[in-house]
Amino acid sequence: MPVKLLQEDNSTDPRVISLQEYTDGRANFDLHYYYTSAEAAFGGKVNDAQWDDLQNAVDNYCSTAGVPHAEVALRFVHCFDPVPGNMYQRLQICRMVPQPPSGSNEEIFDLDTTDAQWYEIKDGAFNPTPDDDLYGQDYLNDFYYKVEPQTMEMEQLVLGPDKYVKNLVFPWENEVLRMYAENGSPASAGIHFAACSYTAEYPGYANVDWPHGMVIYLSDSNGQPYLNNEDYITIFHNKGADMGTLCPPNCGVYIAP
Repeated sequence: MPVKLLQEDNSTDPRVISLQEYTDGRANFDLHYYYTSAEAAFGGKVNDAQWDDLQNAVDNYCSTAGVPHAEVALRFVHCFDPVPGNMYQRLQICRMVPQPPSGSNEEIFDLDTTDAQWYEIKDGAFNPTPDDDLYGQDYLNDFYYKVEPQTMEMEQLVLGPDKYVKNLVFPWENEVLRMYAENGSPASAGIHFAACSYTAEYPGYANVDWPHGMVIYLSDSNGQPYLNNEDYITIFHNKGADMGTLCPPNCGVYIAP
């Protein structure tokens, strides 16, 4: 659950990411995550799809599983394809079930994976997949993390099984769908999943200083991103979404901001 360093727009809502914050998050990721110990180049830092493919997948899940849109969770798994050397995501669509009140200020939802559906978002395509692992083994094997970019000290992600983010959960209606609606529900929109990193509260929401998070943002039919630094009454207008619950340390749940 990333915690932003600077809030550029007129909202204090932690779900919202401005253009400058997005750019900073992309740069942070590049400073802390490396493909192979030799720091080889790789692609897929921004993975693209069509909004309609995501919308249709969620609608199909809601119809077949009998789940209302307000209870849908999107769980994204960090993945990597060594050939040609690109990151991508797998997506599990499942249900959020509220936990009983615990006396804390946090609203926590368990993830019910009964009738869950899986998709692969890769190379601009959005397709069903039988792969239901909650981690990407090639991603964990091939990527390394540096706390301090100027040093040579790095750790292979697979050697920190309880430290590095394997997957993260977003609420469909209250974050992703709301972002789409507050940008005018654009026809033929693209949706983009970008590798970003922000400092996080430790140890409650992340187990490393710079967790591998994600910013989700939209683009119009010409590919122009809905991202800027201006102020709006609606919080997601020309803004991205980044408030996902990171696993580890919080697995099998969504924690509302």
